[in-house]
Amino acid sequence: MDYFSTPNTSKDAGLVDVYLMADITKFKNWKLSAQYHYFALANEFVYENEVQDRFLANEIDLIANYKLNESVDLQLGYAMLFGSETLEHVKGVEADGLQQFFYTMITVKPNFLRINDE
Repeated sequence: MDYFSTPNTSKDAGLVDVYLMADITKFKNWKLSAQYHYFALANEFVYENEVQDRFLANEIDLIANYKLNESVDLQLGYAMLFGSETLEHVKGVEADGLQQFFYTMITVKPNFLRINDE
């Protein structure tokens, strides 16, 4: 989801991203991935003169890659983020509940010039 891409996105309190990943490649032309992220602040964060809990969010990502041929790949992704009250204060938005993101990506890698090794 890329909620935390620069130091400013964590109010300069740093970021801890503990994650687990699992890939399944048993199916021809398919790669299935699942990822779990535990996001927390690396340093103390004070909001309205009160030190906040460092926990920010849990995120689950599900990704399916399909290799159509040598030049074309298709990727489908779905991400769910479960935010905390601290995330609301850091981001300045209401983050309670489930945040969702879905995407589709087509990657084309054409081979315009093929050089034989003969």
